[in-house]
Amino acid sequence: MEKKHTARLLSITPPVRSTRIAARKKIVEGAVGMVDDALIQLNEQNIVDLDEDKKAAMVSNLLVVLCSDKAANPIINTGTLHN
Repeated sequence: MEKKHTARLLSITPPVRSTRIAARKKIVEGAVGMVDDALIQLNEQNIVDLDEDKKAAMVSNLLVVLCSDKAANPIINTGTLHN
């Protein structure tokens, strides 16, 4: 998927490409800040105790949802991360 996205960006004229790249960077910066805030709040308010694997999974999922240009499709997890 990354190659497809990169190929699409390279086919765009340079001024438009640089504008889109700058916009994407801002989106990622905002998403990282939101994920950081979420982790801090979860920890400070003792909402849930996450081990490093679960924290990594949550961070990955949040970044995908926040940075995606497509609608999120929720998935119901019927097991655990360690099955």
